[in-house]
Amino acid sequence: MDIPTIAAETVALLSPFLVEGGKELAKSSTKDLWKFLKEKFKGEKEEKQLIEFEQNPTEERNITRFEMALENVMQENGNFKNELEDRLKKSKQEVKNNVIKDNTKTVAGNNIQSGNDTNITIS
Repeated sequence: MDIPTIAAETVALLSPFLVEGGKELAKSSTKDLWKFLKEKFKGEKEEKQLIEFEQNPTEERNITRFEMALENVMQENGNFKNELEDRLKKSKQEVKNNVIKDNTKTVAGNNIQSGNDTNITIS
């Protein structure tokens, strides 16, 4: 996958799980992906974008800035790009194989539907 695609798919996968302070994140395979990103960004100049995205993952400005931060880190570090891509593929596959439901979102198969009428398809 190219860098912009990896960044966009990572954000699309994480956003619904970060809603409500990450309650769903703790229940899913994306927890490992998020932990990996937090560790990688800690102390880096892009950490601010990660924190803002975590605090408000539905804010379009935060989504765009975090995607750009991911792209920048991947461009600077090919090993990070490869590891993120591998973790993303694993997380997407695990999400496809699980169904997670609560009052605000449903994850089933390739689709994530959030309570705010956001629908994300995982390919």
